[in-house]
Amino acid sequence: MTDLSNNNVPKKSPSKILNDDNNDKTQQLHVDVSEIANEINGFGNNELTSSNYDPVVNNDLDNVKSISTIFKTLEENDDLYSGSVIYNNNNGDDFTNKKEFIIFENQYNSLQKNNNVIIKDCKGNKRLLDLKYDNLTNWVNNIQTSVIFFSTISGFLQATRIQFSLNDTLISIISISISTYITLLLSISKYYKLDELKERIQNLREKYVSLHNRLEYRIDTLTPWNDKNLWIHQDAKKKLAEWQNIYTEMKADYEDIIKIKKELVSEFEIIMDTISRNKYMLINMKSDNNTRKALYNETKKASKLEDRIILKKIPKKRKSIIKLQHDIDSIDDDHHIV
Repeated sequence: MTDLSNNNVPKKSPSKILNDDNNDKTQQLHVDVSEIANEINGFGNNELTSSNYDPVVNNDLDNVKSISTIFKTLEENDDLYSGSVIYNNNNGDDFTNKKEFIIFENQYNSLQKNNNVIIKDCKGNKRLLDLKYDNLTNWVNNIQTSVIFFSTISGFLQATRIQFSLNDTLISIISISISTYITLLLSISKYYKLDELKERIQNLREKYVSLHNRLEYRIDTLTPWNDKNLWIHQDAKKKLAEWQNIYTEMKADYEDIIKIKKELVSEFEIIMDTISRNKYMLINMKSDNNTRKALYNETKKASKLEDRIILKKIPKKRKSIIKLQHDIDSIDDDHHIV
């Protein structure tokens, strides 16, 4: 047995061992957890045999009383800890402080912010267009339906006046009234250009959908770069060069998107004046509140149902078979690198 208090045993702190200048900058210290536990079991007298002595484990262990303390000591001197392997990245060469990564990060966040701002504005405009389109559709449908209905009634009365022994004068008055009503509705519809306005709004909605798909494609293209771990153990210059190809393409595409948005906003301002925007913004807010209330009530019902299922002694860790899928129109404010 070897007395660990002997000065012949070299003493080093974990930080000195992990960051020894003589070692490789990316050295990996393999520490077997089971071996540490076995050594701790016989460590009550501060003695270890020479056969199981490990200089990585046996450094200043005089005050270490549990395996959890060892892990805490090692983690404090290490950037990456995984299972029984300790990775040393604390070598002063942190890629997040490199010029290439900082350039990439700023460019990436800028692109994502621009995408989010444009898509939020466009979706807000399209939402108002949807509400006005639905309103116009209801008006046009009501007019067309009433025209069809009264035209059918007029034809029915004229065809059955003999069978029902209806007065010809009464039939004539009814027919003239219906014809006048139909003419009036169609004239009003044509005067306000409801069909034409409806078609213009529909065309504008389609353009906004096309722009939304284009912006979503840009976001999907940037998504793989959202993880900074892609830069670990990579050549920063090559990685930046790879990113610059995407950034240059995105920048050129963004200029085209700005022009398209300018045209769409101009057309939107013509169709939706200030009064219409305020009106449909209020309608939209009321609709959102009603939708939230409905979702809240359904969520409460689902929660009560889940509680009832749990009371039947179904394991809590079991995933619920009840899944709610809500298509809520929302965009994250930030897509920063994580």
